[in-house]
Amino acid sequence: MTLASGASARLEGKVAMVTGATQGLGLDIARRLVSEGAKVALIGRGRDAGTAAAREIGPSSQFVETDVCDDEALDRAIGETVTRFGRLDIVINNACSYDDAGLASTRAQWLRTLNVNLVSAALLVQKAASHMTAGSVIVNLGSTGGKFGAAGRAVYPASKYSGFCSRHCPISGKSIQ
Repeated sequence: MTLASGASARLEGKVAMVTGATQGLGLDIARRLVSEGAKVALIGRGRDAGTAAAREIGPSSQFVETDVCDDEALDRAIGETVTRFGRLDIVINNACSYDDAGLASTRAQWLRTLNVNLVSAALLVQKAASHMTAGSVIVNLGSTGGKFGAAGRAVYPASKYSGFCSRHCPISGKSIQ
């Protein structure tokens, strides 16, 4: 994939990591970043989908098979991204779990969903920040479900509400947005 006709190169020279990038919104975000000139690491669990996505997007991308709930896998994903592209400027936390049975949700469902939607995003920021410089950007995707809720859901809105509460938190000693 190259710059789309009429697209700007405003992200030329920038490197991004996008979690949950093997499908849906994450894949669309990755495509758009590349179309704006960035190099992108597609972070996700689906090996076949991730490999196909990286092949489709082209040499400005790489797929790194990663379970965001595995700290060593997060370290490896960051390391592979920095090794391949030489830097890290943008982190987009898009990975998400919708395992939600409303008020009937089990403890395991609560913990699994919070681990993906909240804890893993926070730990990726913690781990990635040391590789980022002033002017870098971290985007934690939220959901209107976290602000307004939804009938029959409990776990997902609670996990996404926490994202609204944690935005605009400066990284100590760094000018990271």
